[in-house]
Formats: sequence, structure tokens, C-alpha cells
Amino acid sequence: MSMILSFAAAVAASAPASAAPPQAPPPVVSAVPATPPAPQPALDPAALAEARGLLHDIGFEEQIDQDAREAAESTFETTITELQRHYGTTIPAELRARVHAVMLENLAQVVDEMRPTALEDAARVYARFFTAAELQEIRRIQTNPVMAKMQRLAPQLMNELMQIGIAASARHMPDMMARLQQVYEQWRREQAALRPHVG
Repeated sequence: MSMILSFAAAVAASAPASAAPPQAPPPVVSAVPATPPAPQPALDPAALAEARGLLHDIGFEEQIDQDAREAAESTFETTITELQRHYGTTIPAELRARVHAVMLENLAQVVDEMRPTALEDAARVYARFFTAAELQEIRRIQTNPVMAKMQRLAPQLMNELMQIGIAASARHMPDMMARLQQVYEQWRREQAALRPHVG
């Protein structure tokens, strides 16, 4: 289901980003009082109960680990590929293994932190968008054998669908990296011009 895969994608986003040129420290920004969060609308208890039931029926909690790991593995492979392309060298297996271990450890920490409230948080989102009757209908649809097959294959489908975007992104990555390097070099020249000359 898309809700599980969206969660997995969010967890995978905690993986290292593709290599980029060194960045300057962020500018100092004056502290601004945080805007208090907007009050959440009251939820229909019946809709919330149906949403919980739906998530339970589709195995939301059981799929969190598997889907998050698969999404993170895909992100890791893309990151390694782009790092190697950017630096023009092959990352040694030992270093690759260490990076992989750190990434999976971070993933486990994120999942463990989110797990206690993940189902309830997701249920509240669904209860905001669907009525109890609509959620009952969604639960009915989930029992359809074809839908059950789609759910079972969803991680594999998502992985293959992600590869389409990854391939397209990889084709444009060299140009983006070159443009980022140009932006960085121009910024560095501008900063040097602003420094007072010592005569």
C-alpha cells in the first residue's frame, strides 16, 4: 500500500545524500520565535477506528521494517554509484561496508523511534481524509484477491518503479554536479572579492 511505501521512502531519506561540492557554512540567522502548530481538527472516532482496522488488515506494522530497508538499500546503492562517479574512483569494499553499516544502524534507530506511534499517526491521517463509511469500503476492497496480490508485490513494484527515476536522475547527475561546482566557485570568488585587501 502507498501509505507503507511513503513511510519507507521517508525513512530512506535519512540515508546519505549524493556527493556534492563542499558547501559554505550556513549564514547566521537571527532567532525567530517559532510559530505554534495549528490546532488539529477533531476526528470522527468511528473513522479513526476504521482507519486503525484498515492499517491492521494490510499489515502496516509488519511491513515497516521490510519496506523501509528495501527503500534504504536502493538509496544506498544510488549514493555509492554517484560518489564513485563524482570522485572518479571505486569505493573500497571495506569502506562501503562501514558506510552501509552506519546507514542501516541509523535506519533501525529511526524505525524504532517511529514504531510505537506509526500506526496511530497513519490512522489519524486517514481519518482526516476519509469518512468511516469510506474506510469500510476501502477495507472491503483490500480483501479482493487481486488487491491482495498488489499489496504483496508492492515492495518489488516500488523498487522497480524507483529505478526508472533513479536512471533518469543518474543521466542528469554529471550536468548537475558540474553546475553545482560552478555555483560554488562563483560564490567563492565573490566572497574573496568582499574581503579587505591587505596592503
